[in-house]
Amino acid sequence: MKTSDIVAGYSPDPDMKDIGRVPTLIDGKDITFPTCNIAYKREVFEKTGGFIEVQKVPEDCEFHYRCIKAGYVIDYNPRMEVLHHQMFSTFGFAKQAFWNGEARYEINKLYPELKHAHQHGLSLRNIIRMVFGFLGFTIGRFFPKKNRIGSRYVKKTDS
Repeated sequence: MKTSDIVAGYSPDPDMKDIGRVPTLIDGKDITFPTCNIAYKREVFEKTGGFIEVQKVPEDCEFHYRCIKAGYVIDYNPRMEVLHHQMFSTFGFAKQAFWNGEARYEINKLYPELKHAHQHGLSLRNIIRMVFGFLGFTIGRFFPKKNRIGSRYVKKTDS
């Protein structure tokens, strides 16, 4: 933290399995580092306004998007390691992909430029992730729920 404002680390499953992430690149920088293993200087929160509190938005990606746009760099340190449980069963993985897809729809409403910023590979796991993610995205689009982004979007302030 002496030379970086934001540092992300490696977050494998306790069994040391890794299903990987689908990176979203903004200005060539990945904004999908999970907040289970990331450190921020206080000024980052003060300058960007911190996390938003809206249901079903990938709050870590949304916050990192604003950090990148504010000029911050997210440095990666693989030696900064935190074990984090991931979904490995087929059902758990599909469920996670579904909710991630619905969350992608919500963040795309906030920032339309993210619509084509996702970097998918062509593995079977990524195809499953895309199919269930698309289902979640579609349901999020056509069956909106309360407390979602749109006319009800309100950013938390200190007033």
